Amino acid sequence: MESSMLLCSNLTMLDIFCTCTTLITKKLISYYNQDVKNWDPKRIGALIIYIFVVVLSFQRIYVAIRAPILGRQRKELTEAFMEALIPEPSRSNVRKLKKNVWRRMTLKVLSSKSSLKDLLEHIHDPSYVGEDA
Repeated sequence: MESSMLLCSNLTMLDIFCTCTTLITKKLISYYNQDVKNWDPKRIGALIIYIFVVVLSFQRIYVAIRAPILGRQRKELTEAFMEALIPEPSRSNVRKLKKNVWRRMTLKVLSSKSSLKDLLEHIHDPSYVGEDA
């Protein structure tokens, strides 16, 4: 009695889990190997669906584990790219950046207004520079 209590007290939860999983795995393998040639189609279909679900769940677990690592790598890469691309924020560099942003926005606005003019010719838009020039 004391020896069995001593053995049980030395076992950890991990040991118990490992022994249970190995026993369950052995029973499942012996159950599925008993007559493979005599399986009915429902059992084969269930096995295929089960394998598909297990593969998808492991893939999602893998993606969930890798997501923080990939996010950190993307952030580092973006920061390195932005440091290489954008110069130091001096007054002249900020002025050039604002000028380029203004040019791009103006070009977009003018192109949208000219296409609006083509679509709706009867609408007079005085803010469009090319209309009365």
